[in-house]
Amino acid sequence: MDVVRFLLDYWRGIKPEEARRVRILTVTVLVLGALAGILNTTLLALINDIINTTGELNRKYIWIFLVLMTILPISKFFSETTVNSLFLPAFSDLMYGFMRKFMTLPYQQIERDGTDRYHAILNVDLRAIYNGVRAMVFATLYGTIIASCLAYLGWLSLPVFGFTLVFLVVGISTYNIAIAKGNYHLGLARNDFGKQIKYFRSIVSGINEFKLHRSRRVSFFNKMVEPAFESMTRHTLEGNKKYAIGQSLINILYFALMGCILFGSLYALDVERSVISGYALAVFFILGPLGHFLNFVNVIFQSNVSIRKLREVSFDLANVDTEKFYEDMPPLPAFEEIRVKDLFFHYGEREEAAGPHGFSMGPFDFSIRPGEVVIVSGGNGSGKTTFAKVLCGLYDPVSGDMYYNNILIDDDKRDQYRQTFSAVFVDFHLFEQLLGMDDIVDLDEKAQKYLEELQIAHKLTIKDGHLSTVDLSQGQRKRLALVVAFLEDRPVYIFDEWTTHQDPMLRAFFYEKILPSLKKRGKAVLVISHDEKFFLSGDRIVRLELGQKVLDVQTDSLKNTDKHLLEQSAP
Repeated sequence: MDVVRFLLDYWRGIKPEEARRVRILTVTVLVLGALAGILNTTLLALINDIINTTGELNRKYIWIFLVLMTILPISKFFSETTVNSLFLPAFSDLMYGFMRKFMTLPYQQIERDGTDRYHAILNVDLRAIYNGVRAMVFATLYGTIIASCLAYLGWLSLPVFGFTLVFLVVGISTYNIAIAKGNYHLGLARNDFGKQIKYFRSIVSGINEFKLHRSRRVSFFNKMVEPAFESMTRHTLEGNKKYAIGQSLINILYFALMGCILFGSLYALDVERSVISGYALAVFFILGPLGHFLNFVNVIFQSNVSIRKLREVSFDLANVDTEKFYEDMPPLPAFEEIRVKDLFFHYGEREEAAGPHGFSMGPFDFSIRPGEVVIVSGGNGSGKTTFAKVLCGLYDPVSGDMYYNNILIDDDKRDQYRQTFSAVFVDFHLFEQLLGMDDIVDLDEKAQKYLEELQIAHKLTIKDGHLSTVDLSQGQRKRLALVVAFLEDRPVYIFDEWTTHQDPMLRAFFYEKILPSLKKRGKAVLVISHDEKFFLSGDRIVRLELGQKVLDVQTDSLKNTDKHLLEQSAP
């Protein structure tokens, strides 16, 4: 069973001291489960003896009943709390470890696979796995109670126990068939639910297009959203119907069994009435634990699907070294130069999917030094952002060498190398607090100064590193991202079409004030831009076309007679 293998794999991977704690708690749960089964059976036998006792009732029954009444609730309480103590930390470790490992995945892989599958695992499957593991323990506990009751039935009468066992086997098998069909339909409903989450994201991100285009939004709902909802509703109803059928079959078999015990045992097997009353009482008593047992088994089966989905992505996460990724590492030496030689990159599977004409970049050489501003231009799809992401270490080059000063950047040094850069890409993200800046003196005051320079101090405040809001226009969000980059104070800056969504005054301010200020501070700056009017603000102009470097020129070498070079560099 997938749940058992999952638990064994987890326990083999935890630390020795934690393993000892888990073993102790596991043994405790099993002992408490066995104790509960024995005590419940003892209570059942006591009740049957009291019912069939003639004459004056022995007072010992009262004391035994009081003891059982005290011990049973206490053992149940400790069973449930021990199960939570056993598996809730494991569930937290699983979610925490999954998030840590996800962050260490290669950037290209995350872009290629998308995040929907990882969202589903984090939000749905890990919770289902936790419920399945808990269900396995509680199924074991209730199974112990059922086994003890069956042992008591066998002790009362083997013939009656025989056909009782046949009824139980037939009932459980029939129930499982119905539940398996129900799980199939609920699995399809879950897939439809995932589609709805995806469609809602489309609504949020495409709200402008939907509001401006009536036929588009009508078509979107008619062709995509509505069929998904109808399918989810249909499969959910069908799944619940199968569940109800399974439960009804159990009830029918229960009443049939009760009838056979009451009438068949009395007339066909000539069983004593005291035995019949004990059987009727035991079967009535066993119905509750049996229902719980079957429900928990169903939860286990559902969790098996989630475990298989987790294993699918675990192949991606298996070789990730999270400790190395998060450990403190010494910074690289002071920045003197970044240099790449014969740099070549392509999108791997994306290129194969696109055929022989898939996008590639390079090979070409490039370098950048402190105090140098490089303008990267080119048409859409020319490879400007791809080049920037390879340069800063987000993408791994297919071939070619990258040097920081004279240090060759390989896989072991790539994360250290990334810490050299502050970047504002087109798809940037804003956090609600200034993370990783605890060592900056007067952080709030410095941030406020930058907010005022970029004319957004009236839109938000920063207190103790927390931003009062990130709910801003796109242009204001870009300015706030620039503030964060300034506070990071890294040696190299990358700005990917930052001036888009900015008004003409701020656009001029960026080229005429911000870039010279960064240059004066000895920062190397890579600016991806279509603003040919401001190209002379850089020290160099690099132009890319279809992933190839077709121009790399110093701007101070340009004369009035060389304007055709600027025209070439303009998209």
